[in-house]
Amino acid sequence: MMSDRRLIQTATPLRLPDQFGSLVGDLCREMGRIHGRKERIAMDLGCCQAKGLLERLRAERQQLHQRQRELQAIARTLKQHPNLDPLGIEFLLELTLRSPGPGGSAAHAGG
Repeated sequence: MMSDRRLIQTATPLRLPDQFGSLVGDLCREMGRIHGRKERIAMDLGCCQAKGLLERLRAERQQLHQRQRELQAIARTLKQHPNLDPLGIEFLLELTLRSPGPGGSAAHAGG
């Protein structure tokens, strides 16, 4: 009996929110890198004249946009879990809904 009690006490369900908090932080940082790269690509597209480079920049911008949508879907899934930090998840969702550029305008209609 005593070992059963100790097993229950040492189980890790209380650590899950911390692990997810770290995950949310990592995803927020990734979203920040995506925004920064998309801004640099936008500047490069404005001054680049090499056709091959323009195509590569546009393809990379599309990949970044796709990853942003994936992170948005992840944030919405995490939002459904009541035991996770709602503020961190809302912040991640907000980051995924923003479009980089002047003023960082929101790229969604409702959420």
